[in-house]
Amino acid sequence: MSIQNVLDRNRAEVVTISPTDTVKSAADRMRAHDIAALVVKSGAAITGLISDREIVHAASRHGEGALYMAVLEIVPHPTITTAPGDT
Repeated sequence: MSIQNVLDRNRAEVVTISPTDTVKSAADRMRAHDIAALVVKSGAAITGLISDREIVHAASRHGEGALYMAVLEIVPHPTITTAPGDT
């Protein structure tokens, strides 16, 4: 099964966020779209993936201040990407 098949079967829309946006902005966007993760993009480049799990871990480590941190500060590295035609 190709990545494109998975995208077509599930949700074709990929919701993104900038690495300089706040963690609160990421949480708000996830809630608004009823999703658990966002693709982090800087321009056209994918730089990571932030999920609700990273937000919970950041809140546990940094308290309420985690909400005002930049997304790039809590995104795990390295990020592996694939193309729609990959299997």
